[in-house]
Amino acid sequence: MNGGGFEITLTEEDLVAAFRLHARLERTRPLFLAVLLLVELLVILLICSPQARWSVTSRPLTLLLEGALALAALLLLAVMIALRPLWRLAARRQLAQRPDLSGPIRYAFTDETLSHGTVFSESTYPWSALHGWREDERTLMIYISSQLFYPIPKAKVPPATIAALTGALQAGGVVRR
Repeated sequence: MNGGGFEITLTEEDLVAAFRLHARLERTRPLFLAVLLLVELLVILLICSPQARWSVTSRPLTLLLEGALALAALLLLAVMIALRPLWRLAARRQLAQRPDLSGPIRYAFTDETLSHGTVFSESTYPWSALHGWREDERTLMIYISSQLFYPIPKAKVPPATIAALTGALQAGGVVRR
């Protein structure tokens, strides 16, 4: 039976990194590229066609549509700018409201299960009950539902243990998100 275990203590930076990883949306990247291509094609059309330039600058309905698109773009930009401070604020709030997060967190895993323990709780999940996992260079996250996850800062766990845990996740059939 293969397995392992480790203990970590989360910091504000660890939670911010986890929120950032959780918010990463790989499926929206092709959509973003398609929108960017469409905008580039429209700009080329405006540069090449005098009729298109006249339509964009002279028709009231087109001007209203341009204003609505500009407002939507500004709102999206405002959200993108505010996101990082909001993640930091959420991390501080989580650590202040949940003493189990700021205390030691124990993980243990076998070929069949993942166990998670804090000062207030102990839980064991079979691999089949987990919703998925995701990682980047800094954080490994194990999802117990679509929005609930256990963040594991890689810097606080030996690389061999991280490799064994990811191997156990894959062997257990847990989907990589």
